[in-house]
This record gives sequence, structure tokens and C-alpha cells, in this order.
Amino acid sequence: MADCWGRTPGRCRGSCPFLGLGPGDTAWLGLAVALTEQVGWATAAVVRADAPRRVVATTIVVNLLLGLIIVAAKGALQH
Repeated sequence: MADCWGRTPGRCRGSCPFLGLGPGDTAWLGLAVALTEQVGWATAAVVRADAPRRVVATTIVVNLLLGLIIVAAKGALQH
């Protein structure tokens, strides 16, 4: 699975013209996919390491907060 890292947002971007999405929508969709992967892979790594539930929950919250900061920064810079 490690060979798939970083490819999904690119594939998402490549399929957006078929979905009728413009450049702005494509960027937001790619960002959403990347953030979802970030949270998913971080959670999977912590669970695989047999960490306690509290650590798993903390990992999810921290990654979601980092994602929200990135989305807020993109939104602020876009306008």
C-alpha cells in the first residue's frame, strides 16, 4: 500500500474534467481527498501500532485540526 501514497489527489484531479468541475472546484476536491487520506493513514498507523484508544482519538483530532487550518488558509488566500 505504501506505493499508493500521494497518487489519489492526482487521480482525482485527472478525473475532474469528466465530472464537469472547473479549476477551482478541482483544487478543493483534491484538497479534500488529500486531507481525508492524511487522517485515514495517520489513524491506520496508530491503530496498527496497537496504541490506546485515547492516542487514536488524539491523532484523529490533531489531524482534523491541521486539515481545518489548511482549509482556512486556502480559503483566506483565495479571496
